[in-house]
Amino acid sequence: MKIEKIYPETLLQLMLDVLERSSNFSYIEGIQPFLMSFANREYYVYVKNLSSAYFPERPDTTRVQLPIRDEFEEIKKSINPFIFLGYDQNNDVLVCWNFHVVKMRLNEKKSVSFYSRQFFQDEVLLGSFLHKYLKNEDELILFKRKNLLDFFAQIDSFFSIDGNESNTSAFFSSSQESQEVKFGENNYCISGDKLLKITDNILIEQLKPLIESNHTLQAMKVAADYYKEQFPSMKLKDWSVLIKNIDYRDSVAELIECNEYVESLYKTSIDDIKNEFVNYMQERNLSETTISHYVKELSGRISDGIRNYLNPDLEDIFKITDISLLNLWLSKLFTFHEYMMLNKIGKNMYSCALKKYIQFIEFLYSKKVCIVAEPQVPYIVDSNQENYAYTKKRKKYILKVTYPDGRIVAEREVYKTLIDVIKNAGFSNVQSLGIFVNKVNLVSETTLPRYEIAQKSVGNGLYVMTNSSTDAKQQIIEQISEAFGMNLKIEKIPI
Repeated sequence: MKIEKIYPETLLQLMLDVLERSSNFSYIEGIQPFLMSFANREYYVYVKNLSSAYFPERPDTTRVQLPIRDEFEEIKKSINPFIFLGYDQNNDVLVCWNFHVVKMRLNEKKSVSFYSRQFFQDEVLLGSFLHKYLKNEDELILFKRKNLLDFFAQIDSFFSIDGNESNTSAFFSSSQESQEVKFGENNYCISGDKLLKITDNILIEQLKPLIESNHTLQAMKVAADYYKEQFPSMKLKDWSVLIKNIDYRDSVAELIECNEYVESLYKTSIDDIKNEFVNYMQERNLSETTISHYVKELSGRISDGIRNYLNPDLEDIFKITDISLLNLWLSKLFTFHEYMMLNKIGKNMYSCALKKYIQFIEFLYSKKVCIVAEPQVPYIVDSNQENYAYTKKRKKYILKVTYPDGRIVAEREVYKTLIDVIKNAGFSNVQSLGIFVNKVNLVSETTLPRYEIAQKSVGNGLYVMTNSSTDAKQQIIEQISEAFGMNLKIEKIPI
């Protein structure tokens, strides 16, 4: 199949179309390469079209080539990572090679080739990352362009500095026992015998000039020597992960606050947690079918597998916020034959679901703010309305409903306020109004598979469709109040 060349400006725009959806991203300058910032860290990014390598004996081999460029000399000296991406336009797939290695090969010779395989690119699924090795020992990650934000959110987990071992295994324990992330003596954030975060301000001040001058190896050795008494089993690759993730603004107090926030969030019901997870995935443009499968299998087969093989006391994975423990389960569960085969038959759906949940927890820790939002999908308030409306931002408002007797309902989960109003009006009465949301009656005996989470059971075989925006819920409540003379005062208030 002939591949039409995509020009550098268009390649840049394809990247920006995804990256600009995140408030963590900012474009700085350039076309190819371009300079960007994500989560307060700068990157040079260079995107080129993937094409056939024209090897007669290996027709499935694809490649991109790094030319000699004057600006690469400055980039090579910079402390900023250099991310080299190959773009497969037919599959809308990006290929990234180990950026630690790529940066060292800048301007190495007239043309430096990096290879992939077409059959690798063909098998990439939305919402997952494909990790491959070539015979020349090159290491690459393949993913859909739509998952570019997820790629940058976990970029340090993909490749090791020396290119021999992925950092994703840096914190995986050989033990199947549960690990607990905690603050040990001297406020160390630890898991088992591993340090998870450098919080010592004295050490951070020593490391800062080394990191800024790009003496990463020396910084790793300084950190290892500093903690050698407390954490003798940690290896150089463990220290490399910690060094790359130092945030000079971090403090132990902030980390404790973050932990307390996530723990407080998870004192809510499992259904509410699932709604938070659904919203997170919808904001990242996963399909409703994929989201439904992920939620179902996380509470179903994945939780069952963890109970059977790893932790018999698990209630539901949606009650677990320990990132280290979740990563441990991810590394262990799919080594068991039953789940290895299940994952293979499901085209990695189960491992992808667990990875996505881990990303969700990491997102909560990174935000340190309460993210209570409703599912972000099309809604219809009136049965004759044809235009769908979308809400893309996190919810900033809730509804306050005041009844004539002075009773006030202002739930943080707005759907609960809606259900309270429907209950007081009478479920059957509201059903008779014929208010349609997502092409189903607001109060219905029928559930739709794609909205099984959003349709809340209210008893007697009835379900309330809650999958709509806050503004839509306000309109619905106003319509119910007027229809039944309830004289409700409905206000949208900030949270």
